[in-house]
Amino acid sequence: MTRTLCLSLTALFLASAARAQEPVAPTDASTGSVRGASAGPYNLLQSFEAGVRFASVEGSRDAYRSQANYGNGLRLLSTSFAAFSKDGKSRWLDRLTINTQGLGNDPYESARAHVESRWYDYDLRWRQSDYFNPGLGLAQGLHALSTRRDMQDHDLVILPRGRFRILGGYSRYGQHGAALTTNFNQGFTGTPLFQNIRRLDNEYRLGCEWVSDGTRISVLRTWERYGEFSPASNIAPGATAPDGGANAFQSNAPYRATTAAWRLLAVREFGKRLNLNGRLAYAATRGRVYLNESSFGTPAPALPLYQVALSGNATRPVTIASANAIFTPVQRFTVTNETSFDQTRMSGNSVYGELANSTLSFQQVDFQFLGLRRAGNQTDAVLRLFPWLDATGGYHVATRTLRSVLSPLPDSSQQAQRDQQSNTQHAGIAGLRFRFLKRVTLLLDAGKGVNGNPVYPIGDKSYHALDGRVQFKSKTLLLAASFRDNYNLNQAALGAFNARTRAAAVEASWSPRQWISVDAAYAQLHTATTGGIAYFLNNNLVSGTSSYYLSNLHSGNLWLRLNAGRYATVRLGYSHLQDAGDGRRMPLLGIGTSSGPFAAAQTFPLTFASPQLQLSVPLGTRLRWNAGWQMYRYGEVLAALRNYRAQTGFTSVMWSF
Repeated sequence: MTRTLCLSLTALFLASAARAQEPVAPTDASTGSVRGASAGPYNLLQSFEAGVRFASVEGSRDAYRSQANYGNGLRLLSTSFAAFSKDGKSRWLDRLTINTQGLGNDPYESARAHVESRWYDYDLRWRQSDYFNPGLGLAQGLHALSTRRDMQDHDLVILPRGRFRILGGYSRYGQHGAALTTNFNQGFTGTPLFQNIRRLDNEYRLGCEWVSDGTRISVLRTWERYGEFSPASNIAPGATAPDGGANAFQSNAPYRATTAAWRLLAVREFGKRLNLNGRLAYAATRGRVYLNESSFGTPAPALPLYQVALSGNATRPVTIASANAIFTPVQRFTVTNETSFDQTRMSGNSVYGELANSTLSFQQVDFQFLGLRRAGNQTDAVLRLFPWLDATGGYHVATRTLRSVLSPLPDSSQQAQRDQQSNTQHAGIAGLRFRFLKRVTLLLDAGKGVNGNPVYPIGDKSYHALDGRVQFKSKTLLLAASFRDNYNLNQAALGAFNARTRAAAVEASWSPRQWISVDAAYAQLHTATTGGIAYFLNNNLVSGTSSYYLSNLHSGNLWLRLNAGRYATVRLGYSHLQDAGDGRRMPLLGIGTSSGPFAAAQTFPLTFASPQLQLSVPLGTRLRWNAGWQMYRYGEVLAALRNYRAQTGFTSVMWSF
C-alpha cells in the first residue's frame, strides 16, 4: 500500500495529457442519491438545479468574454427527467429522457430529448452559444465579432427494432449578430466597417435501412439550403477626405446555395473471417452569388469612386466512395484494406470586375474552373506472434490531381488558360504491441512518407512520425506515458519549409476507495516551423525571406474528488497552461533577420491558470445545496492589452425525486 501511494503521488506531479477546462457548474447529477418515483407503468427520475452565478473581472473584459463569458444572474443550471417502462412493453413509450444545461442566459445553453418505443426512436439536440471575438490583435482593435449561434438536430427512426426501418431528420444552423471589420480600399486606412451577420442553413433527410443476419444496407437522401445575407457599410456623409480619397463604403454580398445529396452504406459480415463494407456519397451544390462594393468620396460624393462587382452561377458536384475489407484467415492474423476515391469540381459562369471612375479604368476576370480528384489505397495487417506480442504494418498510397481553367467569356478572343498538377504520396507504417503480466502494455509505432509534388508549400512531402505509449493498469491505479514526434521537410518554390512537433505526456488516475479519487495529467508540445515567404510592400514584391514560429506549450491539471456520503461531496481542481515560446521578453527581438511585425509574430508566450472548488451538501434525501468557485488568470508576455483576472462562482439548490 505504501509503494502504491508513493507511485501515485509521484504521478500526480508528473501528470498526463491535459484535458479540457471544465466549468465549475452545473453539479454532477450523480453526486446525490436519486430514489425516483413510480407513476403507473413507469419509473420516474427527476432533478432540477437552480441557482445564481456571480463573476468579477479585472483587466481585459473583452478577452474574458472570448474565453469564458460567464456573467451574473439567476440560472436554471441543469434539469434531468427520465421515464422508464417497468416491463419494457408499453405501447407508445418505453423510455423518455430530457436533459438541459445552462438555461436562463448562460453563454452556452443546451437541451436534449430522447424517446424510445417499439414503433419509433426520436432524438432531439439543441445548442445555443454566444460567440464573442474582440480581435484586439488586428487592425488596431477595429476587428470584432459578437454573434449568437443556434443549432438543432432532429432524428427519427420508424420501426427501429424491425428489419426494415424508415429514417428521417432535420438540422438547422443559424448565426446572427454584429461584426466590425476594416477596409483599405481607395484611401481607407483601417476605417471601421460595420457588418450585420445573418447566416442560415437548413438540412432535410429521408431514407431507409434494411438489416438482416450479417447484412445492413442504408440509403439516405438529403436536401440542404444555405443563405448568407450580411451587408456591410460605413456611411459618413459629413466626413471629408483628400482629393481622390474615400470616406464612405458600402458592400452587399448575398449568397444562396442548395445541395441535394445521396448517401449509401452497405455492410456484409461473413462469420468471423470476413467483413465487407462500402460507402458512396454524391452531392450536387448549386450556388448564386452577387457582390457589389462601392467607395464614395471627393470630388463627387454622390458617385462611387471605385466599384467592385461579382456575379455568377456555379455547380459543385462532389463524389466520395470507399470500400473496406477486414479479413481474418486465422485467429492470429488480420488484414484490413481500404480503397477510396473522391472528386470535387467547381464550374459555372462567373464574372469579376473592377471600375475606377476617376480614371475610367476597368479590369475583368471571367469564368474559372477548379477540380480536385484523389484516389488511394491502404493496407494494414496485425499479426499475433505470441500471446504477449503483436506486430503491425501497413502501406498507404494516394494520388491527387488538381486542375484549373481560367476561361474568358464566349464572345472574347482570349484563349483559355489551363493548369494541372499531380502528386503521389507513399507511406509505410510499422509497430509492436507488448503485454506484460496482464497489467503493463507497451505500444511502439513508426511511419515514413514521401510526396512527389505537394500542392501547398506547407503540405507533407518528406516526413516521418514516431509514437510510443506505455500503460500500467490495476483495479485502483492507472499510470500512462506517451511520446510522439513528427518531422516534415518540403522544398517549395519560395524556399524550404521545415516543421517539427514533439509531444510528450504522462497521466495518472487513482481510486483506492469509493469515496476518494485522484486524476492528474501533464503534457508538453513543442512546435517549430521555418518557411520561405513572399509578399508585396509599397507595390513591390519582396522575396527571399523566411517565416519562423516557435511554441513550447506546457499543460497540466490535477483533480481530487472526496465523497463523504451523507455529509458532503468535495471536488478540487487546478488547470495550468503555459506557452514559453522562444524565451524572449521583447516582441521585436526575433529569430534571424526578421524585424517588425514578422519578428513579433514568431512566438506567442502566455500563461493561463484556473483553480476551482466545488462543494455539495445534502439537506435531506432529495435536496442538496451546492456552491462553487473558479478563477481564471490569463496573461500574455509580449503584450498586456488582453491580460485579465476573473473570479466566477455559483450557489444552487438541486432537487432530485
